[in-house]
Formats: sequence, structure tokens, C-alpha cells
Amino acid sequence: MSYLSPSPPARPPPPTRTASSSSAQSHQTGVIKEHWNDLPNDFTPSASRSVSRTGTPLPRNGYGPLAATDGSGESPDFDNLISSLLSTPTSLSANEAKLLASKVQKNMATITPEQKSSVGYIIQVVAIDKSESPAWGRQQVVDFMMREKGVSGWAIAVRKLVESVL
Repeated sequence: MSYLSPSPPARPPPPTRTASSSSAQSHQTGVIKEHWNDLPNDFTPSASRSVSRTGTPLPRNGYGPLAATDGSGESPDFDNLISSLLSTPTSLSANEAKLLASKVQKNMATITPEQKSSVGYIIQVVAIDKSESPAWGRQQVVDFMMREKGVSGWAIAVRKLVESVL
């Protein structure tokens, strides 16, 4: 007498996908055409989002003109603007301001003339002219960091310096 019962029949293999059913399926809505984190189909990233495809500077949402430049496109006074920003009264300690300034100086060779122009304008308006608030300057630097690639190493320091202006 055998106490073992016969094994249940084996499950059939899952259906194989054919070329026509290779897209993802949802149990609620059917075929999934776009996922939540997919970029739109018409999105084309550019090399630098601060310059249009024709090479002309993009508008800055009405927040002032580009900073004055010499004929080479360089902003000749970016170093002076950073120095002025450091000499402006801030809520930061001297050591913290020195550390932030060193982050900007260390990355000076990687900052493009267009980036110097954009950030220089923000520094000029907030720290020198005092025509805009530090909160406005902070938001402008954050917007700049969102549209530019590879600037977080030094732009975070500029943001902290700009938002601390008294």
C-alpha cells in the first residue's frame, strides 16, 4: 500500500510574448504607452539650456538683461563681483564665507562666460545695487542651477552667499 498520492498535474508554461504584445500591459487600462517618469516624446535636450539652438541667449523670464561683457563675451568683472559679494555684510561667519569663496575660486576655470554673465547679474542686483531681495537672488541662482549642467560645485556656494546678504 502506497501512502503517497499522485503528484498534481504540472502547470502549463506562461504564454510567450509575441512581437505585437511586447509593450507593457496594465490590468486596469491595457497597453501602457508612457510611464510616470518617461520624458515627453518631443523633448530634445540641448548642450546648454541657457543658449537657444541658434546660439542667441534665451530670455531670463523678464528678470533683466544679460550682464555687460567686453567684445570676447567674457564678463570682465566676475572676480570683482565675487569679491564685492564677500565684502558685503552677510549673516555668515567669516570662516563659512571664506570656505564658500574657495569653492567658487576652485571652480573658476570651469565657469563659462555665459554662466559668469548670468550669475554676475544676480550678484550685481542683490549685493551691489540692492535693488532685489536676497530671496529673489536665491531663487534666481536655484533656477540657474536647474537649467545648467555641472554647476552645483560652485553655484551652491554662490546661492548661500547671495541668500545671506543683509
